[in-house]
Amino acid sequence: MVIAKRFGIPHISTGEMFRNAIREETTLGKSAQEYMSKGELVPDEIVVGMVKETLGRDECRQGFLLDGFPRTLEQGMRLTEILKELNMPLDKVIELTLSDEEILRRLVNRRSCPQCKKIYHLLNNPPGEEGMCDQCHVPLLHRDDDREDVILNRLREYYAKTLPLSEYYEKQGVLKKVDGGLSSEEVLKEIMAVMGN
Repeated sequence: MVIAKRFGIPHISTGEMFRNAIREETTLGKSAQEYMSKGELVPDEIVVGMVKETLGRDECRQGFLLDGFPRTLEQGMRLTEILKELNMPLDKVIELTLSDEEILRRLVNRRSCPQCKKIYHLLNNPPGEEGMCDQCHVPLLHRDDDREDVILNRLREYYAKTLPLSEYYEKQGVLKKVDGGLSSEEVLKEIMAVMGN
């Protein structure tokens, strides 16, 4: 991620943590793999354990960028405990805001190449040949979680489980909101301003 590179800090996502822990055959990685191989969600205690394990590494001592975690109030409270244990302050929480309609428009029209992983958007960044990757010349994928019914369910989950997390960080005075409807360059500029750079 561009922001993490600009600050010279690790970009930490739960997906990457799972893959790394599984590859390194850690205890938590083995536990996560049991759930993932069945197509089940990994329980909070495992996700939180992996975050704690990752944040305890030396490369995170000078800062880190968490991506996709925490997602619930419970995870946020557990993160607070972890950071206290590690004596690491939480400086900022950045929330990208976007209307439900725009979220739906962006995700429903997203496609990706299964080989090179390039992301296309049918309206904003379509491939040269309909349905085919410009580079690999293979059919593009429409992820299951980018289908309208799934997105609408994810939005319901957001309002039920993630919105309270925003209020939690707002009360702590660390939440900063950035308009995700801006161009990617403007979003980056806004985030850098929030980060004081």
